[in-house]
Formats: sequence, C-alpha cells, structure tokens
Amino acid sequence: MNMKKLIFIIMYFILVNSINSQNISEEQNIKNKQYLVNLDLNVLETIDIMVMFNDASKQLPDDTINGIYTYQKFLFDMTMECSNIRNDIKLSKVMTSNEREEHIAMMFATIRPEVIYTYKEIDNSHDLKNHETINELHERIKKYITFLQNEIIKSDKSVIENKSISKYFMNIHSQHFMFQLLSDYIVNSDKLSDNNLEYLLKIALSIENALVPDKAKR
Repeated sequence: MNMKKLIFIIMYFILVNSINSQNISEEQNIKNKQYLVNLDLNVLETIDIMVMFNDASKQLPDDTINGIYTYQKFLFDMTMECSNIRNDIKLSKVMTSNEREEHIAMMFATIRPEVIYTYKEIDNSHDLKNHETINELHERIKKYITFLQNEIIKSDKSVIENKSISKYFMNIHSQHFMFQLLSDYIVNSDKLSDNNLEYLLKIALSIENALVPDKAKR
C-alpha cells in the first residue's frame, strides 16, 4: 500500500467520525444538493476543454511527434477523472443529509488527501473570513488558468517545431487541469457548510503553495 492511499484511508475514518457527530440541517442539505448540481455542470465544461485539447492533438502528425501518445493518454486520464467526479455526484442523490455532507468532503479529499479534514465550531466572523479568502483565491486561480492557457498556446508551436512533447508542456497542462478543477469546486462554494468550505480552502491553498511561486501570488 502506497503512502498516499494510507493517508487517504486514515483521513476517511477521521472524517466519518467527525461528520457523523453533526446534525446537518435541511437548509444545508438543500444547499449541498444545489452545490453538487452546479459542480456537475462545471466539471462538464472541464471535460469539454479536455476534449478540445485532445481533438487538437489529433491534428498533429502523430508519426513524427515524440511523446504524442503519452500526451493523449494524459488527456484521456484527466477526462476519466472528471467522469469519476460526475459519477460521485450521481451517487450522492440517494444519500442521507449526513452522508451527502461527508461525501462532499471525501470528494475534496481525493484532490489532495494529505490535507486532513478537521471538524470544529466555526463562528460567523471566521466563516465570513473564509468566504472572503476563498473568493480572493479564486480570482488568483482564474489568473493562473489564463496564464497557463497562454503558455499552452505558445508551447503548441514549440511542439511542432521540435517534433516532441516536452516535460514543460506536460507540466503546464497538468497544472492547468488542476487549477481548472479547483475552480470548478470553488465557484459555487458559497453553498457549502462552514466546515466543508474551510476544508476546501485548506486544500486549495495547499495546492497553490505547492504549484505557484510566491512572487506570482501577488
């Protein structure tokens, strides 16, 4: 068993025990359902982006571009990851309110399992600050996505000229997908419970800290 899977299993039991002790209100349950419906639409748009990239890759001369099949497999895997998220959303439709709350947190956990869910009482001022912080973060993420899209366009020319898929090309695609997915999760986060919002914020900040140089966050 690899370390990432072990961390995920440990976190799962912590999360289940924490959320099972909560009493999710009907109002929050309705918001959770709305959040998941919107998330499904957001992820569907990300699938469209992956399909667009894949269609463009098929226009390249695959018999002369080194690494083209690896790139196409990456796009396929990312598309399947999005499909798995949509399947998770479908599963949530028959869940109880507590199960649905837990399920949303588990969906967040799959993005970055090493960030541990912690249940705690969050007062209104803390919750308001979290909403402000995640909105500010989302603005930065949208800028990262735009930057990476421009880098992908520039790198497309380099791929054709060098007849090779570079490590940098794969890296910017990987980062683009991660930030696009984060945006999908964040865009309707005002409907999340205070603890799930804080958990998503912790995950998003962790990913930003790992992928973005400090100077680029300003």
